[in-house]
Amino acid sequence: MIGTRIDGKCRLALGGTRVPPFCSSLLSLCCATLPSSISQGGHALLRPLVASSLPHLIVFAALSLLLLVPPAVWAQSSPAPSAEEFEMGPSVTPPAQGRGGDTAVLVHFKEEFQAAREAQRSTFDVFEEYLPLVGAAALLDVLEETYPTCHGQAHDLGKALFAARQDLGAALRACGTRCTSGCMHGAVAEAFGGSTLAAITAQMNTFCEQGEMARLHKPGNCAHALGHAFMFVTGGDVQQSVDACLGFANEVMQYYCATGVFMEKIITGPPPATPPPAWHYPCDEETLFPTACYRYKAIELLDRLGNATQLARECLRLEAPQRRGCFHGLGHAMTAMVFTDPAQLAPLCRHGSPTDQIVCIEGAIEKLAEYDEERATTACASLDDDLRPVCEQAVTDKMYSLTKATFALYYDKDRVEQRRIVVATARSAVVAPSPPD
Repeated sequence: MIGTRIDGKCRLALGGTRVPPFCSSLLSLCCATLPSSISQGGHALLRPLVASSLPHLIVFAALSLLLLVPPAVWAQSSPAPSAEEFEMGPSVTPPAQGRGGDTAVLVHFKEEFQAAREAQRSTFDVFEEYLPLVGAAALLDVLEETYPTCHGQAHDLGKALFAARQDLGAALRACGTRCTSGCMHGAVAEAFGGSTLAAITAQMNTFCEQGEMARLHKPGNCAHALGHAFMFVTGGDVQQSVDACLGFANEVMQYYCATGVFMEKIITGPPPATPPPAWHYPCDEETLFPTACYRYKAIELLDRLGNATQLARECLRLEAPQRRGCFHGLGHAMTAMVFTDPAQLAPLCRHGSPTDQIVCIEGAIEKLAEYDEERATTACASLDDDLRPVCEQAVTDKMYSLTKATFALYYDKDRVEQRRIVVATARSAVVAPSPPD
């Protein structure tokens, strides 16, 4: 059970099932243990939804289970990661030695950072001021201590790191995978943010295979980061960003790039100025990579519909491959529940056709296995003989596999190739020299 406070009220999430906002003795304890800095919308998944005036939102998987148990049993408890932590993989924190900073300076940094966020101003200038005073590691410490995942909060730190030295390798080394790779994503976005799409696509097929990026991150995670960068360059244009992702020679990298596009659009980007035109937007408009879109959209749909059963019914209304994308998103959205109770995997992914069930299992298990392989393996044991091998393979592959045998269920390969040819042809026409008069 995971509790949080929103607008002064105590909420509880039970694997996506709504619970009225009353405080029983347990719920009161849960709320009392939450630091105010966490309960005031610090989580990256919460920010855009709170900003869109959804006070009924129940935040699940956003807080650590360590907050809910007495200190005496902390050592025996496992944290319940957020959806972003599962998505990006566990953080790799550098050794504590050398990570200190002047306490008074860090207090001032935290005050200025929070003031900028409350005023909805960029925090880039704050990081730019304090980086030379205390260093990146100390600033990352503050972010990780204040916010559960600090993915969005660390974007501007990554940008400031690159801007300070104009050295992407140094920025990537300083970021590591901390703040669920948010710092890395910011550094990549800053490095390419002033570029054109043509300049980025010219080097995207080598960028993920070289230097610190290749040493620290899987190629698929790098492609995901470039998806975020494309959204910065295009001003949030989803179709243009997805078209840019097609510049990857490997179609699987194209897919992972699209996951970054949709994560930026739905989760980590700025809240929309107006309500979405339809429940399934943008997945109903940009349909080339439905699984990449519904991986994040399902989190929002789950909140609207109230529980996994209702979300499954909504998925069943769709035609393939949109339906499969929706079921993959259902699994992804419910990973925290499977983390808490691995036996729930079977009932959660029992809906739809066998292929719907496969992508649901992969949505839940790949990221769970990255974080806790033992729990993922236990969840697989709850499945019948037909589906257990798929689950076990997902445990082995984990996130960002380039060789997953089930990618044919994720998107229409022929349609992707056809659009890639159209986009490539259009690019060639733009750069081709005009014939002489």
